[in-house]
Amino acid sequence: MAITLNGILIVGWITQPPDISEFNTRTSQDSGTAFGIETRVTLVVVPPSPLPGYQFRCLTYPVMGGDISNAPTTRGNVYAVWQDFRQGYSDIFLSVSTNFGVDWGPPQPITNSPAGSQNFFPAITVSPSDGAVFVSYYTNRVNAPNLDVFLATSRDGGNTFTNTRITTTSFSVAGLTLIGDYIGNAVVPQTDRLVTVWTDTRTGTENIWFDDNQ
Repeated sequence: MAITLNGILIVGWITQPPDISEFNTRTSQDSGTAFGIETRVTLVVVPPSPLPGYQFRCLTYPVMGGDISNAPTTRGNVYAVWQDFRQGYSDIFLSVSTNFGVDWGPPQPITNSPAGSQNFFPAITVSPSDGAVFVSYYTNRVNAPNLDVFLATSRDGGNTFTNTRITTTSFSVAGLTLIGDYIGNAVVPQTDRLVTVWTDTRTGTENIWFDDNQ
Protein backbone atom coordinates (compact mmCIF):
# COMPACT_ATOMS: atom_id res chain seq x y z
CA MET A 1 0.00 0.00 0.00
CA ALA A 2 1.12 3.56 -0.71
CA ILE A 3 -0.37 6.89 0.35
CA THR A 4 0.59 9.71 -1.96
CA LEU A 5 -0.45 13.34 -2.57
CA ASN A 6 -3.88 14.53 -1.42
CA GLY A 7 -4.42 11.27 0.48
CA ILE A 8 -4.65 9.17 -2.67
CA LEU A 9 -4.40 5.52 -1.64
CA ILE A 10 -2.96 2.78 -3.85
CA VAL A 11 -3.10 -0.88 -2.81
CA GLY A 12 -1.22 -3.70 -4.52
CA TRP A 13 -1.11 -7.48 -4.45
CA ILE A 14 0.63 -10.36 -6.24
CA THR A 15 -1.43 -13.35 -7.36
CA GLN A 16 0.22 -16.68 -6.63
CA PRO A 17 0.77 -19.90 -8.62
CA PRO A 18 -0.78 -22.05 -10.00
CA ASP A 19 -2.62 -19.04 -11.44
CA ILE A 20 -0.75 -16.59 -13.66
CA SER A 21 1.22 -14.44 -11.24
CA GLU A 22 0.90 -10.71 -11.64
CA PHE A 23 1.33 -7.54 -9.59
CA ASN A 24 -1.93 -5.58 -9.65
CA THR A 25 -3.08 -2.34 -8.05
CA ARG A 26 -6.24 -0.34 -7.42
CA THR A 27 -6.42 3.34 -6.53
CA SER A 28 -8.76 5.21 -4.20
CA GLN A 29 -9.27 8.96 -4.50
CA ASP A 30 -11.41 9.15 -1.32
CA SER A 31 -9.25 7.56 1.40
CA GLY A 32 -10.46 4.03 0.74
CA THR A 33 -14.21 4.45 0.43
CA ALA A 34 -14.18 3.45 -3.23
CA PHE A 35 -11.53 2.05 -5.56
CA GLY A 36 -11.00 2.35 -9.29
CA ILE A 37 -10.37 -0.38 -11.82
CA GLU A 38 -7.66 -3.01 -11.41
CA THR A 39 -4.38 -2.07 -13.07
CA ARG A 40 -1.55 -4.49 -13.85
CA VAL A 41 1.95 -3.39 -12.88
CA THR A 42 3.64 -6.44 -14.40
CA LEU A 43 3.64 -10.19 -14.70
CA VAL A 44 5.73 -11.79 -11.93
CA VAL A 45 7.78 -14.97 -11.82
CA VAL A 46 7.31 -15.94 -8.17
CA PRO A 47 10.54 -17.33 -6.62
CA PRO A 48 10.36 -20.86 -5.21
CA SER A 49 9.82 -21.24 -1.51
CA PRO A 50 12.23 -22.23 -0.07
CA LEU A 51 14.82 -20.57 -2.31
CA PRO A 52 17.40 -22.94 -3.83
CA GLY A 53 19.90 -24.01 -1.18
CA TYR A 54 17.79 -22.89 1.79
CA GLN A 55 15.10 -24.30 4.08
CA PHE A 56 13.22 -21.18 5.23
CA ARG A 57 10.00 -20.07 3.57
CA CYS A 58 10.33 -17.18 1.12
CA LEU A 59 6.99 -15.46 0.66
CA THR A 60 6.61 -13.12 -2.32
CA TYR A 61 4.63 -9.99 -1.56
CA PRO A 62 4.53 -6.41 -2.88
CA VAL A 63 5.77 -3.31 -1.09
CA MET A 64 4.92 0.22 -2.19
CA GLY A 65 5.88 3.81 -1.40
CA GLY A 66 4.70 7.26 -2.40
CA ASP A 67 6.67 10.49 -2.79
CA ILE A 68 4.96 13.29 -0.83
CA SER A 69 8.03 15.53 -0.85
CA ASN A 70 8.38 18.86 -2.63
CA ALA A 71 11.08 17.48 -4.93
CA PRO A 72 10.31 19.12 -8.29
CA THR A 73 10.92 16.09 -10.51
CA THR A 74 9.65 13.20 -8.36
CA ARG A 75 6.81 14.63 -6.24
CA GLY A 76 3.79 12.35 -6.57
CA ASN A 77 5.70 9.32 -7.86
CA VAL A 78 4.53 5.92 -6.65
CA TYR A 79 6.98 3.01 -6.42
CA ALA A 80 6.09 -0.71 -6.60
CA VAL A 81 8.76 -3.19 -5.42
CA TRP A 82 8.85 -7.00 -5.30
CA GLN A 83 11.13 -10.03 -5.60
CA ASP A 84 11.11 -11.85 -8.93
CA PHE A 85 12.65 -15.06 -10.36
CA ARG A 86 12.48 -14.08 -14.04
CA GLN A 87 16.28 -14.15 -14.37
CA GLY A 88 16.59 -17.64 -12.87
CA TYR A 89 17.38 -16.32 -9.40
CA SER A 90 15.58 -14.06 -6.95
CA ASP A 91 16.18 -10.35 -7.51
CA ILE A 92 14.48 -7.13 -6.45
CA PHE A 93 12.51 -5.26 -9.12
CA LEU A 94 10.93 -1.80 -9.16
CA SER A 95 8.30 -0.11 -11.30
CA VAL A 96 7.33 3.58 -11.15
CA SER A 97 4.00 5.30 -11.71
CA THR A 98 3.98 9.05 -12.35
CA ASN A 99 0.18 9.32 -12.51
CA PHE A 100 -1.00 7.76 -9.24
CA GLY A 101 -1.21 4.18 -10.49
CA VAL A 102 -2.97 4.77 -13.80
CA ASP A 103 0.09 3.49 -15.67
CA TRP A 104 3.31 1.80 -14.56
CA GLY A 105 6.77 1.94 -16.07
CA PRO A 106 8.75 -1.15 -17.12
CA PRO A 107 10.15 -3.32 -14.30
CA GLN A 108 13.82 -2.78 -13.54
CA PRO A 109 16.16 -4.80 -11.28
CA ILE A 110 17.72 -2.53 -8.66
CA THR A 111 20.33 -4.54 -6.73
CA ASN A 112 23.17 -4.78 -9.26
CA SER A 113 23.80 -8.11 -7.56
CA PRO A 114 25.86 -10.89 -9.21
CA ALA A 115 23.89 -13.25 -11.42
CA GLY A 116 22.78 -16.31 -9.47
CA SER A 117 22.71 -14.60 -6.08
CA GLN A 118 19.48 -14.57 -4.10
CA ASN A 119 17.94 -11.21 -3.12
CA PHE A 120 14.60 -11.16 -1.33
CA PHE A 121 12.18 -9.62 1.22
CA PRO A 122 12.42 -5.98 0.08
CA ALA A 123 11.20 -3.08 2.25
CA ILE A 124 10.75 0.45 0.88
CA THR A 125 10.69 3.97 2.32
CA VAL A 126 10.48 7.25 0.41
CA SER A 127 11.91 10.32 2.14
CA PRO A 128 9.20 12.96 2.73
CA SER A 129 11.83 15.70 2.61
CA ASP A 130 13.62 15.07 -0.70
CA GLY A 131 11.93 12.06 -2.35
CA ALA A 132 14.92 9.72 -2.02
CA VAL A 133 13.93 6.06 -2.43
CA PHE A 134 15.38 3.48 -0.01
CA VAL A 135 14.91 -0.29 -0.44
CA SER A 136 16.48 -2.67 2.07
CA TYR A 137 16.65 -6.40 1.33
CA TYR A 138 18.33 -9.68 2.27
CA THR A 139 21.01 -11.05 -0.04
CA ASN A 140 23.62 -13.83 -0.18
CA ARG A 141 25.87 -11.86 -2.57
CA VAL A 142 28.75 -11.48 -0.07
CA ASN A 143 29.30 -14.89 1.50
CA ALA A 144 26.75 -17.44 0.27
CA PRO A 145 24.94 -19.29 1.69
CA ASN A 146 25.18 -16.81 4.59
CA LEU A 147 23.06 -13.68 4.37
CA ASP A 148 23.56 -9.93 4.59
CA VAL A 149 21.28 -6.91 4.42
CA PHE A 150 21.89 -4.32 1.69
CA LEU A 151 20.31 -0.95 0.95
CA ALA A 152 19.45 0.25 -2.56
CA THR A 153 19.18 4.05 -2.77
CA SER A 154 17.85 6.20 -5.60
CA ARG A 155 17.90 9.99 -5.68
CA ASP A 156 16.59 10.37 -9.23
CA GLY A 157 13.09 8.92 -9.03
CA GLY A 158 14.08 5.27 -9.35
CA ASN A 159 16.06 5.66 -12.57
CA THR A 160 19.35 4.56 -10.97
CA PHE A 161 20.29 2.92 -7.68
CA THR A 162 23.42 2.59 -5.57
CA ASN A 163 23.70 -0.44 -3.29
CA THR A 164 25.51 -0.47 0.05
CA ARG A 165 26.00 -3.14 2.66
CA ILE A 166 24.27 -2.49 6.00
CA THR A 167 25.36 -5.58 7.94
CA THR A 168 28.95 -5.64 9.21
CA THR A 169 29.16 -9.43 9.08
CA SER A 170 27.33 -12.16 7.19
CA PHE A 171 25.11 -14.44 9.27
CA SER A 172 24.12 -18.08 8.91
CA VAL A 173 20.59 -19.35 8.41
CA ALA A 174 21.60 -23.01 8.13
CA GLY A 175 18.81 -25.35 9.21
CA LEU A 176 16.28 -22.58 9.81
CA THR A 177 12.78 -23.09 8.41
CA LEU A 178 11.73 -19.54 9.29
CA ILE A 179 13.87 -16.42 9.50
CA GLY A 180 11.05 -14.21 10.67
CA ASP A 181 10.39 -12.30 7.45
CA TYR A 182 11.18 -9.21 9.52
CA ILE A 183 12.78 -6.31 7.71
CA GLY A 184 11.79 -2.67 7.50
CA ASN A 185 12.99 0.90 7.33
CA ALA A 186 11.77 4.44 7.97
CA VAL A 187 12.95 8.03 7.71
CA VAL A 188 12.93 9.74 11.12
CA PRO A 189 11.14 13.12 11.02
CA GLN A 190 13.11 16.26 11.77
CA THR A 191 16.49 14.49 11.58
CA ASP A 192 15.89 12.91 8.13
CA ARG A 193 17.84 9.84 9.28
CA LEU A 194 17.09 6.51 7.69
CA VAL A 195 16.76 3.60 10.14
CA THR A 196 16.64 -0.08 9.20
CA VAL A 197 15.69 -3.21 11.19
CA TRP A 198 16.08 -6.86 10.22
CA THR A 199 16.39 -10.41 11.58
CA ASP A 200 20.00 -11.52 12.26
CA THR A 201 21.55 -14.67 13.75
CA ARG A 202 25.17 -13.61 14.25
CA THR A 203 24.99 -14.13 18.03
CA GLY A 204 23.69 -17.70 17.59
CA THR A 205 20.03 -16.84 18.04
CA GLU A 206 17.51 -15.00 15.90
CA ASN A 207 17.14 -11.41 17.02
CA ILE A 208 16.08 -8.03 15.67
CA TRP A 209 18.97 -5.73 14.72
CA PHE A 210 18.92 -2.00 14.09
CA ASP A 211 21.07 0.43 12.07
CA ASP A 212 20.70 4.17 11.59
CA ASN A 213 22.64 4.23 8.31
CA GLN A 214 24.86 7.12 9.41
